[in-house]
Amino acid sequence: MRPAAAKLGCYIPLRQFSSSGARHAATTRRVYAVKGQQLTDAGFRARVTGGSQSSIPLHIQRPEEGAPHMPPMDRWFTYPAGDPAAADFSWQLRAADIYTNHINYELVLDETMQSSHPGNPLFQFAEWLSRRSEEGNSLRHLALAHQAADLRKVDLVRRTPFVEPGNKPYFHQFLSSLSLFSEALKYNLKTRQPRDRVGQLYIAQTPLEMLPPEMHADAHRPHLLDLLAIDVYNSSIWMGLQPTYTPFHNDPNDNLFCQVRGSKVVRLLPPERGNALFFQVKAEIAAQLKREGRISLFRPASPGVRGEEMMQWREREAFHKAVWSEQAPVGILEARLNPGDMLFIPRKWWHSVQSVGTRGALNVSMNWWFRWTQG
Repeated sequence: MRPAAAKLGCYIPLRQFSSSGARHAATTRRVYAVKGQQLTDAGFRARVTGGSQSSIPLHIQRPEEGAPHMPPMDRWFTYPAGDPAAADFSWQLRAADIYTNHINYELVLDETMQSSHPGNPLFQFAEWLSRRSEEGNSLRHLALAHQAADLRKVDLVRRTPFVEPGNKPYFHQFLSSLSLFSEALKYNLKTRQPRDRVGQLYIAQTPLEMLPPEMHADAHRPHLLDLLAIDVYNSSIWMGLQPTYTPFHNDPNDNLFCQVRGSKVVRLLPPERGNALFFQVKAEIAAQLKREGRISLFRPASPGVRGEEMMQWREREAFHKAVWSEQAPVGILEARLNPGDMLFIPRKWWHSVQSVGTRGALNVSMNWWFRWTQG
């Protein structure tokens, strides 16, 4: 990794910047889209050009009704209230899987969730779990008690290495069982007002292999990947409660991103323009911290190495503004993914993802990273 100071001093200016440094209002362009039933394997390979530098994103829209699609769309969830945003798991998982296997959670605490006042949805959810844990002494009730304790620990945490003083949203990671997500779905089902629902709880970039066997068996990779000369080396589940957000970053290999439930919007920039925006924003953050006398809080990074700092409030807000506000680069690509849609994201292409819908709504995606092989 080259010293960040050297990079910050030689970023490539974006062409949409004016001489005064102000950005023009964003003009997004839609990612090229094709209906799934119209895309042949040969056509897919031609579009993505076998992983070459000239690859461009491709939005593969869900086939027409009656065509094959991803099993999780039908089998994983039910909607007792008739509302697609208010879901519950559609079957009982084996206790050993849902209550004892721990997975990674992400939680962003905003101003409404950073205190223990009665209106705090996180605090209310923890209290609800605690009361239910006292109703018995089974493995399930023990898990409820542990989940309540996990959430109370999160509620008490106010600082991490990348969090600055002030009442700002902050990012927290913790381990808990999949039953915590199941209970959050149940809690949101009984909660009438969206503002009172649990949100920003995210099982993000968790390997599909960590899902219970009943879920993993349904998480088939798309047939397009099975028929191409590629090495699929990693996969992930992204299961969260609205709003969820993945900051601006790039990946070293090609990615096929599939939407299962809810909708997400993805914004993308090609490698050169994404690199330029990355260094521009990092330079702005460094200058701001220097003016405030807090330069020691600056976390340098290279474009290919993004750490937890990208989720913390100053960098999180700066890159969100740079990509999602009216200050976004002119011509930034955008795709709205609905259930059954897929998005091919070429290697090194910068992208950011955010969910769409009311607070607490279920949103699920899966993705597969792959390398092209010879022949």
